[in-house]
Amino acid sequence: MITNIIKYFGSKSSLSRHLGVDRSAVSQWIKRGAIPAAQAVKIEILSRGTFKTVEILNKWAIESALINAEQLSD
Repeated sequence: MITNIIKYFGSKSSLSRHLGVDRSAVSQWIKRGAIPAAQAVKIEILSRGTFKTVEILNKWAIESALINAEQLSD
């Protein structure tokens, strides 16, 4: 999801400028695999609904749950 959002905006730098955050913040989101809720709302607005807040947040929640389940089964 994050990579698709970055592609939509053109680059990590462009995404960070649109959101008013440092480029390193975007890099952290990629590492964590999560976008903060407030930024998810901005992305939905800026992309004119191409990316929905609920989908951005649900994608992260599902991936996070799967990672936690895998760690518990090890």
